[in-house]
Amino acid sequence: MEQNHSRKSENAKANALNQLDDLEEIQEQRSPVEGGLRQGGPLSPFLFILVMEGMGNLINTAKAKDCIRGLHNRAGNNLEITHLQMTP
Repeated sequence: MEQNHSRKSENAKANALNQLDDLEEIQEQRSPVEGGLRQGGPLSPFLFILVMEGMGNLINTAKAKDCIRGLHNRAGNNLEITHLQMTP
């Protein structure tokens, strides 16, 4: 019985090593990422605006459906803050 357990353990190790080899081959076949969007790059402000416009619309829709509430000020006017958009 112990010999059978040892054989199963060796087979499991061999299978795991084969799977690792397969993963390494797949990773080598993929083309590496050579670019990207860097902080402070020329596209960063555009990307920020693009994302914040979509997020602002989602927040406004949620507010209109009474899913969220904004902050009311104590001055008594109708100013209500639901979200702030800014960059450092």
